[in-house]
Amino acid sequence: MKKLFLLSLFCGSLIITKAQTKLNGGTSGTSLNKQTILINKRWHCDSYKKGTAIVALKPTDFNLLNADGSFDQVVLNVYAKGTWSFDNATNKLTIKNGGTFIWTVTELSDSTLKFNNGIEFYEMKKMKDFAVNTSASAKMKELGVRWKIKEQKKGGVAINYKATDFIWFHTDGTYEQVLMGIYAKGTWSFNGGETIVTVNNGGAYPWTVSTWSPSTTGVQFKSGVSDTLWLIKY
Repeated sequence: MKKLFLLSLFCGSLIITKAQTKLNGGTSGTSLNKQTILINKRWHCDSYKKGTAIVALKPTDFNLLNADGSFDQVVLNVYAKGTWSFDNATNKLTIKNGGTFIWTVTELSDSTLKFNNGIEFYEMKKMKDFAVNTSASAKMKELGVRWKIKEQKKGGVAINYKATDFIWFHTDGTYEQVLMGIYAKGTWSFNGGETIVTVNNGGAYPWTVSTWSPSTTGVQFKSGVSDTLWLIKY
């Protein structure tokens, strides 16, 4: 699996060709800033081939090129983080994540990204954006961001998470987490007059809000007698 993971830093590094691109089916042209097509989209690897072998990936796997130059990736539920940069003049996109990986892009649009290095071939599709719940309450909107885990205790014993681990509440009710480098996805909801957050991820896990200071010290939860969770903004 480790070997596959290294090969599948599929969103390793990309080199964009000078072939024409088309955005949203509009007018094609090489003057388009391709960076605007790539950033802030979740790209799912719809097809991955190494030679003649087809590698099956999970539907929740994705690559995300953030506008701040950071890079999020999930491959076979394993999460990795790195950085990326793009030179529109030379059509080069470089992602650094345990190494530098360079690919040639053969197709790029608002919904499709294809690239290869002559041995490995990828076809990626834009994943559906998370819906923004415009009718969400003020408290739900405050919670609806990505959070770092400052501290969690189970049975009074602290759990040491990775610095890149996170919990992400989306206002459409989608829940994402990376714990110990492993990605999982589920749903969440407010209950009890917005005093309890229930996460559904292979089971229902209710957490009672004990401290609510999202813009300063963060949000703290309790579950049972001695289980606690303290989140601060990512």
